[in-house]
Amino acid sequence: ETLLSVIEVETSEPETLVSDDETLLTSVDAAVAEVETLLSVIEVETSEPETLVSDDETLLTSVDAAVAEVETLLTSVDAAVADVETLLTSVDAAVAEVETLLSVIEAETSEPETLVSDDETLLTSVDAAVAEVETLLNVIEAETSEPETLLSEAETFASEPDTVLTVFDVKLAIVETLASEIEVLTSDAEMLLTEVETFCPKADTLLSELEILLTVAEVEIAEFDTLVSDVETLLTVAEVEIAEFDTLVSDVETLLTVAEVEIAEFDTLVSDVETLLTVAEVEIAELDTSVSEVETLLSVIDVEIAEFDVLVSDVETLLSVIDVETKDFEMPLTKVELVVSDVETLLSVIDVEIAEFDVLVSDVETLLSVIDVETKDFEMPLTKVELVVSDVETLLSVIDVEIAEFETLICEVETLLSVIDVEISEFETSLSTWA
Repeated sequence: ETLLSVIEVETSEPETLVSDDETLLTSVDAAVAEVETLLSVIEVETSEPETLVSDDETLLTSVDAAVAEVETLLTSVDAAVADVETLLTSVDAAVAEVETLLSVIEAETSEPETLVSDDETLLTSVDAAVAEVETLLNVIEAETSEPETLLSEAETFASEPDTVLTVFDVKLAIVETLASEIEVLTSDAEMLLTEVETFCPKADTLLSELEILLTVAEVEIAEFDTLVSDVETLLTVAEVEIAEFDTLVSDVETLLTVAEVEIAEFDTLVSDVETLLTVAEVEIAELDTSVSEVETLLSVIDVEIAEFDVLVSDVETLLSVIDVETKDFEMPLTKVELVVSDVETLLSVIDVEIAEFDVLVSDVETLLSVIDVETKDFEMPLTKVELVVSDVETLLSVIDVEIAEFETLICEVETLLSVIDVEISEFETSLSTWA
């Protein structure tokens, strides 16, 4: 019964080991599910580069959290591996205990053979004792035949009674001694026979019980071998799962490395954008200076236009005077030539200023094209640059309106000059006619 209880305890340990294996596989499956969730989160985070560009701080925070989760997961994997190693150690210990149990069972099963050997030795000793008893009986028979001979001799030698009695007493003492020895041997033989008769049924019962116990032990050992095979299968599956999990962790580490490279490139891109913004600020400052110069130029142009209007008014007044004076053929040609010269000088100045303004507008457009190209290369929303570009475009539209008005004014001046030329031509014709 003690041996059976030990076997039951030993066979219950593989079930505990299998339960531990199932718990370990459950933890491994949970870890794999957590890694898959982490990978899906990382895929969502990495599938939107524009969101990563606009929300770089959030991405860095999420990546740090992902790294922390992966480290926690690696710690749990290490713990799971330690549990597997502990489980393997427990299995080895259980196998050692089973081997010890088998040795105990073999020792127990060897005892009946020893008992049978003892029975054979006992039977041999009993046979020897019986043979000795038979020998003693033969001796007794031989000795009992001797008194009759002695009596005949006593009768024959009646003349020697003392000698005969002495010899008879000696012989009788020998016979009595032999009889007591026979009684002792007979008692020992009976005790041996009783013990043999008592021991044989017990030995048969013990042998049958041991055979039953061996059968049960063989069944338990077969079940234990099956459990060990199942445990080895589960361990193989666990090793495969752990290998897949290691591959998954390697993929996650590769993905994290790629994410770190992308973040480094993004930091470089941010640095380049900041440099571009600095350059843009310098260009915008220069553009503001240029716009200020343009505004100054426009104010100068307005002054020139006002002066030109005054000049045109003077020319018109002069023409009216010329018309009056031509009637009397008293036209101051020198004053008219001076006026025409002043008008031509003013037109040349206006042309130079218009050329400088066109150059300034070309520089502004070149700067805007460069900013557009650089913003397309970086493919990111440059809010500040866009605002500046919007302001510059608004300013350019205003400048375009001013230029259109200025060109209209120039057209009017040119028309007026053509009229003046016609008037001068007519005046010269009139002068030639007058001459």
